[in-house]
Amino acid sequence: MIASGSGIAPFRGFVQARLARAAQGEPSGPNVLFFGCRHPDWDDLYAGEFASRVAEGTLEMLGKCRGGRKT
Repeated sequence: MIASGSGIAPFRGFVQARLARAAQGEPSGPNVLFFGCRHPDWDDLYAGEFASRVAEGTLEMLGKCRGGRKT
């Protein structure tokens, strides 16, 4: 999944839905998410949740593309 400027919240829902289906035995491919984050202190709203998913192995890869800050 790639969140390219559309916001991360919908992709959080996609990950949750895929995990719910997998818990019911429905096969799915790996969960991989890339997203852009210009201001990590403000924009990285679900950092803790995604880090937990990576640690438990339910989110195989999380790629954060950090943009430069504009003044």
